[in-house]
Amino acid sequence: MAAPSYYRRSIHAVIAIIVLGARCGGAMAAPPNAPHMSEQRSAAAGFAITLWMTHVDALGDHCATLGSNADGDFMQVLKAWQGRNVPYVNAALDYMADIEDYISAVQGEAARASFRADRKAEFVASTRKSEAVWFPDGKVDEASCRRLASFVANGSLDVDQNAEFFPILQALKAEADQKVDP
Repeated sequence: MAAPSYYRRSIHAVIAIIVLGARCGGAMAAPPNAPHMSEQRSAAAGFAITLWMTHVDALGDHCATLGSNADGDFMQVLKAWQGRNVPYVNAALDYMADIEDYISAVQGEAARASFRADRKAEFVASTRKSEAVWFPDGKVDEASCRRLASFVANGSLDVDQNAEFFPILQALKAEADQKVDP
């Protein structure tokens, strides 16, 4: 399965920035902490981050503030999802931070800020598209929130349910764990 186009653009932007930096700056050596970048790794990171943003926004920011009796239930579902998935989301965020550090080292802080702004815009747009599935009429109501919460609670929307990206996220997590525990 090919990576969604918005994730492919992310990695292509990174590669373009790095190639341009090498061409404009002459012989530039990669910093010793240059991340192992690939389209698949970037797509997996984007998937995890978007999934996390979708659940936090939908369940935490919208559903948990409806003023219904289920508000606490929605937060409990979100907290349980985070307990199962945040280690992979954090690994994805670490991967993106490593790319930002690399861009900064090669191209400077302005390029890093531009990369970050572009990725944030892509993640927010992807989150909005995901939320449109759960709230197709744009209305956040208790029935829609309960439907989403049931899928989140039963693990159907955990990162390990994606056969393409989960092994990559496991590798990113293992790399992040090695940084903490050398």
